[in-house]
Order: sequence, then structure tokens, then C-alpha cells
Amino acid sequence: MKNNISVYIKHLFLFLLVFIGLLIWVYSGSGREKMGDFYRANGNYWLSEFVDGGEVKMKKDTNPKNKYDTTIYLTSKQQKKRVIAKARQEGKKQVQYAPVKFPIDSWANSCLFFVFFIALMVAAPVTIMRKLLGLLFGMPLVYFFIYIKMWLCLLFKFSQYYEKFEVGFVNPIAMSFMNHIYNIVMYPFFGLMITLLICLGFVFVGQNKEVETSKSNVVFPAAI
Repeated sequence: MKNNISVYIKHLFLFLLVFIGLLIWVYSGSGREKMGDFYRANGNYWLSEFVDGGEVKMKKDTNPKNKYDTTIYLTSKQQKKRVIAKARQEGKKQVQYAPVKFPIDSWANSCLFFVFFIALMVAAPVTIMRKLLGLLFGMPLVYFFIYIKMWLCLLFKFSQYYEKFEVGFVNPIAMSFMNHIYNIVMYPFFGLMITLLICLGFVFVGQNKEVETSKSNVVFPAAI
């Protein structure tokens, strides 16, 4: 029992050491800025052409006084067509359409999960090979989770302005459901829990087979 407790403490200490070390690297250098750029660039790649004609742009907020580092702009093809048609009727040569924008923190919605997952896998009580496999295949899972989460959030945001964009849901029941989903997935603790589950999957899946294989390879001394 004491041996098990000492092993748990050892891995917990290793996790804290790696996690704090990564945080120091992120905040002391340009790590956070680069990870934010990565988050926005990939978000624009995957989400710029949204469903039903929606359009999304993620831009860096350069105002140092602002709490969040990213601003998301929402427009739609339907909105632009209406504005252009109205301008033509009024004989205007230039058109202006107002996008809906809202701030978001790239650290709390993306970068934190990568740092947390790396620290978990490095400190996991498994072989080095399993750690490497976990990092190799787990990081893409964390990546896809981040942008699936973002897609759900954008769907809810578009639905809130359905009359403006004609994108998303208009049914009140669907909107109520999406509101609950939005409140859950945007909470950083939810992302940390999903990241933990991904790590645990690589730690425990197939572990029994490895134990059985190691037992079968035990060489017993020959009887005299």
C-alpha cells in the first residue's frame, strides 16, 4: 500500500513539474503568442466556410488592454446578398454590412488543453513507447476536439442571429438545447476532462494484453 502511494506521488510530482515547466515556457517567451496564431490560423482553415452559407474569420486582437486575444467575426452569404440587393434598389455604389463579432481566449479554448495533455502523457505510469504513441495519436484527438467544440459554439452564435444570417437553428427547442451545449463546452473544465479521458484511453487500453504477454514470457527454472 505504501509503495502504491509513493508511486502515485512520484507521478503526480512529475506531472506538476512538466505542467509548470510548460506554463513557464508559454508565459515567459513567445509560446502563448505562437500557440494563439496556430489556433487562429487553423480555425480560419477549418471554419471560415461554415454551414448554410455562414462565414467565419478569426483575427488577433492587438489591443493589450483587452482581456481576450482573439476576435471572431460572423457574416453570411445571405446577409451580403440582401445588403447588395438593397443598395442596388437605392442606387448606392458602395455597400456596408455589419458582421457580428465576439471575443474569445485562445489559451482557455485551445492551448491549455495541449499543455495539459502533454504533461499528463509524460507523467503517465506507462512505458516510454506507450507515452510516445499517446502523444503521437493523442495530440490529433485533442486538436479535433478543440475545433469540433468551436464548431458547436459557432453554430449556436449563428443561431442567435438567425434573422440576420439565415444560418443555424430557429426552432426554440433546438435553441434551448444548443444553449445548454454551449454553456457546457465553453467551460474550460469540460475541455480538461475530455483531455484527461483521451489520456486515460491511451494509458489503459491494451494494458491487460501487455500484462498477459509479459506473464507468458516469464521463464521458469527447470525442475531438478
